[in-house]
Amino acid sequence: MSNRCIQVRELSATAFAPYGRLIGAPDRPPDVSRENLDWWGGLYDLDFPDTASLGLLAIRRSSFELTMMERHVRAAEVFIPIKGVGVLVFAPPLRKDTGEDGPDMSQAVAFIVDGSKGLVIERGAWHNPGFAITASLEFILTVRKHTADDVEIIKIDKASVAL
Repeated sequence: MSNRCIQVRELSATAFAPYGRLIGAPDRPPDVSRENLDWWGGLYDLDFPDTASLGLLAIRRSSFELTMMERHVRAAEVFIPIKGVGVLVFAPPLRKDTGEDGPDMSQAVAFIVDGSKGLVIERGAWHNPGFAITASLEFILTVRKHTADDVEIIKIDKASVAL
C-alpha cells in the first residue's frame, strides 16, 4: 500500500475549476445595493434532476489519512461552510482509455476551506468529505434529495494530507 502525500494549497477559482465553482462575492457590482446591504443574485443555478434538499455535514478532527473518495453522478453538491477550518481533497477521474474507473490519485489536490467561500462540486467530481483542522468543520449542503442512491464511494491506497 503506497502512502502518497497530498500538499494542501490555497483555494482559488482557477485551481478549483476542474472540480466545480466557488461561491463568494463576485467581481462585479451588486444587483441591489442599499445603505445596509448588497445583493448578488444568480451566483449558481441549481440543476437537480429532482428535488434539492438541505443537510448539515459535521466533520470531527481525525488523522489526515485519506482512504476513500466519493462522487455523485446525478447532481452537483453545494458545500457552504458555517463552522471551523478544514481541508477538502479532490481528484480528476482516471482516463477512459485505461479501462479503469475511479479517481486519479496521482493528480489529487487538497484545498483549505476557511469559511470565506462556498463550493459547488460538479457532478462526477471525485472528492473526500473533508478533514477538520479545528475541533470540527461544518457545512450546510445542498444535495439531490435522494443522494444516497447517487453516491459512489471507492477505497483508495492510503495517502497523507500535509498542511
